[in-house]
Amino acid sequence: MKKTIFKGAGVAIVTPMHPDGSVNVERLGELIDWQIANHTDSIIICGTTGESSTLDNEEHIHCIRAAVKLPTRSCWRRKPLTVAQTACCWLRLITTKPRSAD
Repeated sequence: MKKTIFKGAGVAIVTPMHPDGSVNVERLGELIDWQIANHTDSIIICGTTGESSTLDNEEHIHCIRAAVKLPTRSCWRRKPLTVAQTACCWLRLITTKPRSAD
């Protein structure tokens, strides 16, 4: 039997913003918590709802770190986390991916 990587339904999380345009990390955590509490099988962040063309490098990395490292909301410890590593610019893609693993 073939072993599958993905199982169930993954939900693309929108990146919430403050009125000044900065990423609302607290709200991002709340959205992740809500999805997990309602039995989502995996979380997808940064790119599937348009972020690849709207977030700059630092915002992209900030979202990834928030989803992975928030002390009370470490998403990847509870559910699989997929980070969309897409970009309209190849240079952004190759410079963001290695840094997001920090």
